[in-house]
Amino acid sequence: MPTQGLHITSVQIELRHPPTLDTILQVGLSGAGGNCLQLNYFIRVLLESIGYDVSTISGTIGVLVRDNHVMTLVRFPDTGHTYLVDLASASPLCQPVPLHDLPWSFQTTAAGTRVEYRKVAENEYARFQVGGGLFRDRLVSYLSRG
Repeated sequence: MPTQGLHITSVQIELRHPPTLDTILQVGLSGAGGNCLQLNYFIRVLLESIGYDVSTISGTIGVLVRDNHVMTLVRFPDTGHTYLVDLASASPLCQPVPLHDLPWSFQTTAAGTRVEYRKVAENEYARFQVGGGLFRDRLVSYLSRG
């Protein structure tokens, strides 16, 4: 599903509101894409409906405003493993991030850079762009887990 914010930015600010569950389901099932709140909450509802242990967490993209991103955690109690699922970020994740096995990285296809996830403190994780691009080995988003 594509990440896009066109449907939000095309609405006047005073008319914007948090999406309802019905809206989130409509956006997710349409395949039209959406923002992090819509897509990551949609995947949470989907995974929860088939029995997975999931929760929604906040994160920060960039450094100017904290808690401006939403992601999904999937836990497997039998193994103790937790995975991060993020359908709506600037460098889309094509597979879950194993938070129990960090650092973890992948090569982006669009920019040709490597993105790496690292544990930076207890229950706190960060995403770094490594080896090129605009940010060159700098923090590009900060994930918080609580």
